[in-house]
Amino acid sequence: MKVLYHAMSILILSVFLFGLFSLTDLFYTHHLASLLLNVDFVPGFFDVSFGLKFILHIVFTTMIYVVFQAIRDSYVYPAGILIIIVLFAVIYPSLITWSINPIYQFHWIDYIVWMIGHTIFIFLVVFILRFEKNLWY
Repeated sequence: MKVLYHAMSILILSVFLFGLFSLTDLFYTHHLASLLLNVDFVPGFFDVSFGLKFILHIVFTTMIYVVFQAIRDSYVYPAGILIIIVLFAVIYPSLITWSINPIYQFHWIDYIVWMIGHTIFIFLVVFILRFEKNLWY
């Protein structure tokens, strides 16, 4: 039951972030949803399917989720939250810089939306893990 809970949580988190950025792309921002899944800078991954890109996104979500689950009861938990927020702050300009596709350009409003989306993502991870702890322990 726990495995199903965690698998569903990871899938929901992945879909949430992609869905949020897809919605913002409809209204104002510039390709945040596709930037989230962008892997064109990785050798051999220039022209891959949406499905494979989304699976890679789920893999990264899983890694973040597992790390947070491992440290949630330790004294390094607050530092882990800070580190992942800094990592998300660095990823946006890095993905744009590394990207081969010229449609990705740095825009401050996109950066702000990127950070808001990822901050909500982190709060959801914290909430899901706290809820899971109260559910089975």
